[in-house]
Amino acid sequence: MQNSIVREFENHPKVEVAVFDEGGDHGETLDWVQFWWERVALRGGIIWDEDGSVGGNLYGQPSTGLPFGRGFIIDPDGIVDTPYFGHRPKAAIDRIYELLAAAPCEALEVTDSVSPSSLFVGDVDSGSVSLRNCSSDPIAARLDWDCEWLELAPDQLVIPAQTTVDLALDLNARNLIPGGYTCPITVSFHDTSTVRVSIDLEVESPLAIEVVEDPTSARRGEVLRWRLAVHNRSDTSRAADAWFDAYLLNGSPHPLNPIIGPLAGTIPPGATETYWLAVAIPAGAPIGGPYRICNQLGSHPALWDSDCFELEIRP
Repeated sequence: MQNSIVREFENHPKVEVAVFDEGGDHGETLDWVQFWWERVALRGGIIWDEDGSVGGNLYGQPSTGLPFGRGFIIDPDGIVDTPYFGHRPKAAIDRIYELLAAAPCEALEVTDSVSPSSLFVGDVDSGSVSLRNCSSDPIAARLDWDCEWLELAPDQLVIPAQTTVDLALDLNARNLIPGGYTCPITVSFHDTSTVRVSIDLEVESPLAIEVVEDPTSARRGEVLRWRLAVHNRSDTSRAADAWFDAYLLNGSPHPLNPIIGPLAGTIPPGATETYWLAVAIPAGAPIGGPYRICNQLGSHPALWDSDCFELEIRP
């Protein structure tokens, strides 16, 4: 599927996007294909048959006669819609929006979700989820989720007939570490009916640590020195801890880790600060390599970013 189509709909609450790799070279099996084929609304153009021949007719879908990697649209009723291929991504995007607008709404639906796609560790931001009552009667709805980093208000409400309401989202990355997070939200109504939406968040380190000058070897008994830089990628001052771990010839951590720190500091907005570090090499250290020293940054012991270098110990 064309990348521009994937980007357009990857966070849309009513569109599922699937991208399949070519020809089974990345571990796909027919069972894997069947699983996804039955569950997604926007599907990659998988056109091999059971013998792996290109251009086959699989699961009743039309053979395109085109190489693997093209795509087409499956409408909400599971019917193949007019195929649009990679050279016409705008036509595909426009057609999907037409299908979304025409899809019947019988009770309650999620019409939109707006939230930041990423936050720095320690930051907070807001967004919204929109619910539409398509019916002619009021609907009492309850929202359930289990993510400490997200708050949604109100969590219970009555939505008047033929009305759209916006619910406030608060996202808090203060206690998170860098990585990807997903929070599923279930909206329950009419006792047994539900609709769902997921909020995705990528948490990034506001600070980056980088070794800018390091030795490749050191002698027993001498002082090992290296220089590192800490970059503040954000527009506010950031406080963090730095600590330094050593790893022995067999890869195991040094028993006295951290060999330095944790050291607390604050980096001004947009600034880069450099530091010299030093540690004495024991006179009895085993000769050889590689030894490894990892420079780590975060709110100790929570790790945000790290950079390591290796060296050899000489007599």
